[in-house]
Amino acid sequence: MYKRLCIPGLGTFEVVQHAPEFNVVDKLVFPPVYRINLKNEENLSDHQLRFLTANDTGSSESIPNKLKAIGRQIGQQAAKGGFQWNGIGRISFSNNHFVLQDQYDGNFGLMPVAAHRVLRENVAHSRLVGDREITTAEQGKTFIKKRSLNVIIGWCLLVIAFLLILFFLYKSGFEPIGAGLRLPVN
Repeated sequence: MYKRLCIPGLGTFEVVQHAPEFNVVDKLVFPPVYRINLKNEENLSDHQLRFLTANDTGSSESIPNKLKAIGRQIGQQAAKGGFQWNGIGRISFSNNHFVLQDQYDGNFGLMPVAAHRVLRENVAHSRLVGDREITTAEQGKTFIKKRSLNVIIGWCLLVIAFLLILFFLYKSGFEPIGAGLRLPVN
């Protein structure tokens, strides 16, 4: 709807933006490019009519007629040998439809930018991991809880005590089958 201009008898001019491009070999980033395309469809939008009516002293009914007259004039000149539209390009007639050769490369003075790899040390960016926000410096570290030395010593003493109890029971001739029997055997 926007960035379009329909001229009856000629077609619809449309401004199209192409994304920036990265040339890996030359290490260049090219800026976004704006091109003007000519489509062979004629759909005179209400938005265009309101805009032209607001900027013209004539009535809203005369605008389509003026556009058709402009389209006929440009079409006749394009059929004869081409029509040079300053700022847009050259319009010619071939294969039963109008063709636009773009005049500009579309970058409007923007030059490509050199793209070199930049390595920085000790850079920290915050990221969301699960429900926590951590920095990239923290992300490389493993999150292992360090146990207290007292807890480790306590567990070791418990295991040693259990082994000592088992050793003393073995040395005293303890038999688990006979445990709890106090009646003499006849």
